[in-house]
Amino acid sequence: MGLLKFSPKGLRHLATLWADLSRIEKDRLDMTSLLRKLIKRNFPVTGVPIRHPWGEVDSAEDLDLYNHWTIRA
Repeated sequence: MGLLKFSPKGLRHLATLWADLSRIEKDRLDMTSLLRKLIKRNFPVTGVPIRHPWGEVDSAEDLDLYNHWTIRA
């Protein structure tokens, strides 16, 4: 889970990688696999620590659970 942020240089690397993928590979690509492919091409990928709770919210139920969890934290 997380957010991705690319620098202008990173976006150029991403565009090159994207151009090299077949249509099927593009259709099946998820963010983890994308990062793995960039790393295999020696593109530096780093994480950024956060100080606050993080949650991915995809539905109203997720939001309720997240709100309940963060209120208790």
